[in-house]
Formats: sequence, C-alpha cells, structure tokens
Amino acid sequence: MIVPNSASLADDTVDAEAADTSDVAVLHHHLVRVTRALRTSGTDNNLSVGTASALWTINAHGPLRMSALAEREAVALPTVSRLVAGLEQLGYVTRTPDPDDRRARLLVATPEGADVITHARSKKAQLLRAAMDRMDSQQQRRVHAAIEDLADALAEEIST
Repeated sequence: MIVPNSASLADDTVDAEAADTSDVAVLHHHLVRVTRALRTSGTDNNLSVGTASALWTINAHGPLRMSALAEREAVALPTVSRLVAGLEQLGYVTRTPDPDDRRARLLVATPEGADVITHARSKKAQLLRAAMDRMDSQQQRRVHAAIEDLADALAEEIST
C-alpha cells in the first residue's frame, strides 16, 4: 500500500487554491471588461463614468439629497459635490428645495439630463443585443442564466 506523504498533499491543496484564485481572477477580469464596455458605450457626450453614474442614479432614484447620492454611489460627499456641480453646469441636474427641510436641497434630473440617460440606455441595449446576437440561442440562455445566478449569489453574500 502506498501512502502519500503529507508534503505532496499540502502541495496539491496549495495548487488547487491557486487554481481557484486564478479562476476567480480571470472571471473578475472578464466581468470588468463587460462592465467597462457597457459603461463607456452611450456616454458620447463626454461625461466621465462617475458623472454618468451619478446622473443615472439621480434620474432613476431622484429627487435625492446629496448625502443619499453619495451613499448610493459609494463615494465621499466632496466627490458627489464635484460631480453634481458639473452636471448642473451642463444643465442635466437642478437643485430644488426639500419640502421636508427648508435648509436641504434635492437633486433632480432635468429633461435634458433624462434624455442623456435615455440615449445612453438605448445605446447600451443595442450593444448588448448585438453581442448576444453573435451567440446561438442556447448560448444566450446559458449566459442569461449564469449572470442571473451570479447576481443572486452576490446579493446573498452581501446580505449575510
């Protein structure tokens, strides 16, 4: 009977862990590529990714206080202040009085800002549709199911 030595078992465990880490790193890299492609499409109006994201959030969840936008975007208040100032300068966002607190202001997307988001959303959808159309229907179903499962699993991990 051959008994494996403990050093070779330890090496196998290290190799398996390294492979798992490598696989996750590659997956992360591909997810970043997908996210970057979708983020940069549709922002032909020279908005930075951060500014476009802030406008998207204000349009989807507004009216919002600056602090709520900072929380949703996971950035510091000075960063949000700078982003909003740029959006105001472009005419994409306005500040209105908060009816619950006269000292506070609410951020609201202007019709022009909403149009920027609508246009960007349409371009992103076209890009995603074109990419998905390169796959057969079985691949499309697998991609959809895998992304949905991954999103659900990540949401579950975050909530625990």
